[in-house]
Amino acid sequence: VCALILLCCFSLLHHTMATDFASYANTNAAASSEGGIAVGWFTQSSFEAHYVTDSVSTTQQGWAYHGRLDFASLIVAFNGTFELNRVHILSGVGFEDHFITSFELYLWNAPCDYSTRSFDLRQEVLKAVNGPGVAPGELVSDRCWTHVTEFAWLGEGVTANANALSSAFQLAQVGLPSGWVANGLKLVIKDASSINRNAVVSELEAWGVRHAAPPQPPAGVGRDEELGLELWWPGEGASMER
Repeated sequence: VCALILLCCFSLLHHTMATDFASYANTNAAASSEGGIAVGWFTQSSFEAHYVTDSVSTTQQGWAYHGRLDFASLIVAFNGTFELNRVHILSGVGFEDHFITSFELYLWNAPCDYSTRSFDLRQEVLKAVNGPGVAPGELVSDRCWTHVTEFAWLGEGVTANANALSSAFQLAQVGLPSGWVANGLKLVIKDASSINRNAVVSELEAWGVRHAAPPQPPAGVGRDEELGLELWWPGEGASMER
C-alpha cells in the first residue's frame, strides 16, 4: 500500500513538473491572443506595430520605421507579469532584404515612477495606441527599462556579440538568463540590411510563464458579488475590532 501511495505521489509530481515545463515553454507573453499590445515610436504607413503580435509570419506584414533609426524602437506590453526564458525576433519575411543586423533588448518590470507619477506600461501603451495618451517617445525613454546585456544565442547559424549580429538574419532566438521577470519588452533596432537601413519586424515573441497569480484578498476578507457586500471574519488570534 505504501509503495502504491509513493508511486501515485511520484506520478502526480512528474505530471505537475511536465505541465509546468510545457506551460513555461509554450506561452508567448507578447502574442495578442495573450493580451500583448504593441506600439512603435515611429510607424511607416501600412506597417503597423500590431502585426508583430498576431502570430502570423507568412506574409509581407510587420512593423517598419521607414529607415529612421533614430525612431526605430518597438514596445510590447504584456497582460500581466511573466518570467521569460527566451525572445524570438523574426524580420524581413517575404522580402529580399529588410532584415535586422543589429539591435538591443530591454525589459520593463513595473510599477515605475515616471514624471512624478506611477507609470503602468500596459495602460500607457493602450492610450498611445487608442489615444489620447503620452507620445510613444516617452514610452521608450530608458528610465524605466532594463537593458539586457547578457544572453545566449539559440539555434544554428547565428553568431553575434552582445548586441550586433555578424550578418543579416530572418530569425534570432535569444536565450535569457534565469530570473528575468517583466511585463513589457522593448526592441531597439540599431541597423538593417536594406539600402535605407529599414527593416520589417515580422514577429516579436517573448516566451515564458506567468510569474504569479493575481493578488488574493487577505485571510478573513471576502466579497459576495451577488449581494455587493464585503464579508469579514476574524482569523485565528484576531480581535473582533474592525
